[in-house]
Amino acid sequence: MDWEQVKQTFTPGKRVKTTIDRIDYYGLFTQLEGGIVGYVRRDEALLTRKITDLNNHFVVGESRDAVVVKPLPRYHSIELSFRQAEKDPWPQFLKTNPVGSILEGEVVLLTESKAWIEFEPGVVGLLPKNEMWLRAPRVEDVFMIDDRVRIKTIGVDEENKYFILSVRSIKNLTAKVNIQPIPSKNP
Repeated sequence: MDWEQVKQTFTPGKRVKTTIDRIDYYGLFTQLEGGIVGYVRRDEALLTRKITDLNNHFVVGESRDAVVVKPLPRYHSIELSFRQAEKDPWPQFLKTNPVGSILEGEVVLLTESKAWIEFEPGVVGLLPKNEMWLRAPRVEDVFMIDDRVRIKTIGVDEENKYFILSVRSIKNLTAKVNIQPIPSKNP
């Protein structure tokens, strides 16, 4: 199959069957029909945003459904996504957890100005630095990857499918509640 036929056959958004040939840190190399090479970037391999070893989730020789992202003419290959071939959990999660909900999640990514919290694979929220309970020069001074946090949703970016989060809102809520210690039963 020549490259022009490949581009016409494997159009963006098309669902295809592919077989995993090789797994490396950055992604997966696959084989499509006609001997065409496919490549799945690490961030398109799983629904989760948590950085994990791809060898724990995939096996060489395994067949999977994928969605064509785009042709890569420079490499004579096709960029694929396993993530897009999965059922999207976002609509159902948003329906059962509207803005204002208090959720528990896990820190999966830290940047200079925000933390990404994952509630379940494929459902994340962005916690801006100014909504954290502590003022710190770096986000890493407040959170570590894998920390479990209780957090409030204060907004939603429906186009990009993530929540806007706040820990300060929860702290302000709990500060208004007068919590008394439970008396001991022993005299």
